Amino acid sequence: MFHNWTERIHKSDRTAILLAVACFVHCVAGPLLLAVAGFAGLIGTSEKLEPLFLSGSLVLGLTNLIPSYRHRHRRISCLLLFAIGIATLGLRHHVPLNGVPTEALMTAAGAFLMAGAHTLNLRHNRHCACCEAAASDSESRERPGPAACSR
Repeated sequence: MFHNWTERIHKSDRTAILLAVACFVHCVAGPLLLAVAGFAGLIGTSEKLEPLFLSGSLVLGLTNLIPSYRHRHRRISCLLLFAIGIATLGLRHHVPLNGVPTEALMTAAGAFLMAGAHTLNLRHNRHCACCEAAASDSESRERPGPAACSR
């Protein structure tokens, strides 16, 4: 049971990382490439995809990070990184720095924070899987729960 769950979480984390990278490329590099290639008129159409990236990231994050936190590693750092990343992306249109729009910088930071949260989640899940495997190899010891993993 845990093996299938772990595989699903690992695949979902990797998908979320790819989505965060795609979001970064779309939001930061996309407009530059469209402008340079002479397709500046498509930037408005491209901006309509932003809610899809944000909602996809939110769904993957909530369905992935919360169960991992609750049932595996109990480390809040993944959830905090993800929440800060989502908040950064949500506020990117509203935070000018001395009149200069900071959208590209905040988009990059938000995407990297979300990708970092999923990367950290992968690492924590692997570590806890190692704890569980070591415990199952030794039948004389009790199987440690998430709290028994070294933090």
